[in-house]
Amino acid sequence: MLTQIRDIAVVILALESVIIGIILIIFLWQMIAFIRFMRDEVKPIIGDLQETSRVVKGTTNFLTEEVVSPTIKVSSVIAGLTKAAKTAFKKERFSRR
Repeated sequence: MLTQIRDIAVVILALESVIIGIILIIFLWQMIAFIRFMRDEVKPIIGDLQETSRVVKGTTNFLTEEVVSPTIKVSSVIAGLTKAAKTAFKKERFSRR
């Protein structure tokens, strides 16, 4: 009786080992497929994103140099002229002591 239980346990463990082996093979196959997907599909997308970021950086630099900086300079000159005009034509009020 004890030998039959032992034999059944050995057979069950052997089947379990075979099932686990099959599952590991399927897992490895899925990992290989995932790695190929990452290499073939995601890598070009990352390249496109890098190119897009370079274009955005160039556009930002262009706008800074050609639009924003001149606007700030003109605004500064206008603010300076306005302050100078107000100071030059300001009526002085003398306070009484």
